[in-house]
Amino acid sequence: MMPLRRLSNLPIRYRVVAVLVFIVLAAEITTAYLIFNQYKTSMIAQSMQHLADIRDNRIYGIRTNLQNILVQSELFSSMPGIIEDLSHDHSDLNNAGAIRQFDEAVAGPMRYVKETSGLHNIFIISKHGDIIHSAAIDHDLGTALLTGPLRDSALATVFRQSTQLLQPQISSIGYYEPSGEASLFIATPVIKNTQLLGATAVQLNWEGLADILKSISGLGKTGEVVAGIQRDGHAHIAPLRNVSSNGFDLKIQVGLNLAGPVQMALKGNIGSGFSADYRNIDVVAAWGYIPELEMGIVVKMDTAELLEPVTRMQRITVLLVAVIMLTTGLIGYLLARTITAPLVQLTASTRRYADGDLTARSNISSTDETGQLAASFNAMAEHISEYTQEIRNKSLALEKAGAVLEQKVDERTVTLAAANEEIKSFAYIVSHDLRSPLVNMKGFTGELAFTLNDISELVSHIEEKLGDGDLQTMHRLIQEEIPESMSFINTSVEKMDHMLTAILTLSRLGRRVLVPEQVDLKVLCDEILASLAHQIKQTNTTVELGNLPVINNDRIVLEQIMGNLIGNAIKYLDPNRPGKLSIQSETADNGITISVTDNGRGIDADEKEKVFQIFRRGKHQDVEGEGMGLAYVQTLVRAQNGSISFKSEANTGSTFTVFLPIKPEPDRQQEE
Repeated sequence: MMPLRRLSNLPIRYRVVAVLVFIVLAAEITTAYLIFNQYKTSMIAQSMQHLADIRDNRIYGIRTNLQNILVQSELFSSMPGIIEDLSHDHSDLNNAGAIRQFDEAVAGPMRYVKETSGLHNIFIISKHGDIIHSAAIDHDLGTALLTGPLRDSALATVFRQSTQLLQPQISSIGYYEPSGEASLFIATPVIKNTQLLGATAVQLNWEGLADILKSISGLGKTGEVVAGIQRDGHAHIAPLRNVSSNGFDLKIQVGLNLAGPVQMALKGNIGSGFSADYRNIDVVAAWGYIPELEMGIVVKMDTAELLEPVTRMQRITVLLVAVIMLTTGLIGYLLARTITAPLVQLTASTRRYADGDLTARSNISSTDETGQLAASFNAMAEHISEYTQEIRNKSLALEKAGAVLEQKVDERTVTLAAANEEIKSFAYIVSHDLRSPLVNMKGFTGELAFTLNDISELVSHIEEKLGDGDLQTMHRLIQEEIPESMSFINTSVEKMDHMLTAILTLSRLGRRVLVPEQVDLKVLCDEILASLAHQIKQTNTTVELGNLPVINNDRIVLEQIMGNLIGNAIKYLDPNRPGKLSIQSETADNGITISVTDNGRGIDADEKEKVFQIFRRGKHQDVEGEGMGLAYVQTLVRAQNGSISFKSEANTGSTFTVFLPIKPEPDRQQEE
C-alpha cells in the first residue's frame, strides 16, 4: 500500500511513465520467462538426446569391433593348420626355443590376423592350459594358465570359460601383467570331431577400444566420452580428455558424490541427466553399460557450456529490455507532458484563485477534456464570484439582524431574570404572608373552643327552662356539629400550613448558595439507608450498593437528593413481594450519573408527565407524604445545571437517574 500511496502523490506525468514502464516491463519479463523456459527445456532435451545418440553410437562401435574380432577369432580357430597343430602332442615342449619352432602354416595366419585386426597378440593354448604359440612372443609364452602365475588373469578366466562351455567367450577389461596394460581377451575353443583340442585367444589392448571412444566430435569444448570399470570397490575411469591418465589408473571410491554418471552406468543403468563428474563439475550426461565387458560408457558435457547460449540470449534480452524501457519511458514522458502541461497551467490558476485572487481564470482554449475542465473552472469561478457577492450582502443584512436580535435577547433575558426573581419573591411572600391569617384562624378556632365550653356550662344552668326538643338541639349543636366544624377548620388550616411550608422550602432550595466539599457518596448513602432501616426491614428489601465514588459537591444538597430518591423508592415498594433497591453510579469527564432502581409499584403512563409537579402523589394515596419529594430533587439538580430523568413501568419498578456536573475543588474555588 505504501508504494501505491507514494505513487499517487507523484505528478501525473511521472505516474503515466511509471505505469507504461510497468506494463511493458511486466509483459517483457513474462514473455522472456516463457521463452527462456521453453528454449532452455528444448536445448536440454536436444542436448541429452544428442549425448544419448553419441553414447549409443560408441557402444555400437565397440560391439561391432568386438563382433568382427570374434568372427575372425572363430575363423582362425577353425583353420586346418590350427587344428592340426593342436592335434600333436606338445608335452615335450618345455622351453621357449622349442615352442617357437612350429609349422609355418600356423605362424603365417597368426601374423595376418594380428596385423589386420589391430590385435596386440594371438595365442594358441593346449587343452591343458599351456600357451604353445604367441604371435607377439611375450614372456607369457609357455606359461601354464591353469597352474602358473597367470592363473587368475583375464586370459586364464576366459580360457576356462570357453573350454567348459565350448563356446567363444569375451573377458572383462583388466590389467594384464605380461603386456603391461589393460586388455581384454576373446577365447575360442578348437574342436575336432567333438573332441576338445585346445583354444585360441586374441588379446585386444585398451588402446584399441579407446580409439573408438576418444573422438570428441559434436561434444564442444568440454565434452568427452568416458569408460569405467569397477574393481575392488572403486570405479576405474578412462579415457580422459581433461585429466592426463594412462588407461584406468584414475580411481574413485564407489558411493562418493563424484563421477555420478559413471557409477550409474556401472550399476547397469541406461539413462541421462544432470550430475557431478569425476572433477566435481556439474555436467549433463548420457550413460550406458556393456555387460559383456562389464564396462560403463558415459558421454558428457559441462552444464555451463550447454547453457551458454541461454545465458548469452539472456544477456541480450536484458539489454533489449533496458533499451525498450528507456524508449518507453521517454515516449511516455513526452506523451504525459502533452497531457499534464495544460493541467499544470490550470493548477496554477486554481491555486491563485484559492489564495484569494478571485479574478484568476484559465486561458486554455483546447476542446479536449482538459479544455472542458478549464471552461468548467472558469464558469465555476464566475458563479462563485456572484455567489460570494450575494453572500456578502446577505451577511451584512444578517449581521444587522443579529445585532437587533441580540439586543432583544439581552432585553428578554433581563426581563426573564427579573420575572424569575419576582416569582421566587412571590412564592416566598405568599407562603410567608398567608401564614399570618392561618395562624389567626388557628388561634381564633382555639378561642371558639373555649367559648363553646363556656356556652356549654351556661346551657347546663338553664336546662330546666328549655323544652326537651330545644335541649336536644342545643346539645347536638354544642357537642357535635360545632366541634366537628372546628375540627374541619383545624385540619384544613394545618394542611394549608404544610403546603405553604413546602412552597417556602422549595423557594429557599432554589435560592440556596452551594458549598462544594469532598463527599463520600457511599458513606452518605449508608447513613440514609441506616435512617430507613425500619422501613427496609418491614418491606423485606435487599439493597445493592455499587462502587460509589468520592465527589466534590454540596453535602446538604446531596443528602436531600439521595434521601428523597431512596425514600420514595422504599415508600412505593409493592407490599406483595420482597423489595429490591439498587444504587449505582458512573463517572465521566464532565460529571457523575447516579441511578436509583427499585422493583416497586411503578408509574402509570398517564401519570409520567406529572411526576415532578408539586403536591403530586399519583394514584397511590395510601402512601404518606406531601408529593414534594421529586419537586425538591428537580429543583436541587437544576440549581447545579444538572438533569434528572426516569424510566418506569407499572407493577414492575422505576429507575431515577440524576446527572450532576463536576464541581471545582474547594481550594481551587478559593484560589479563584
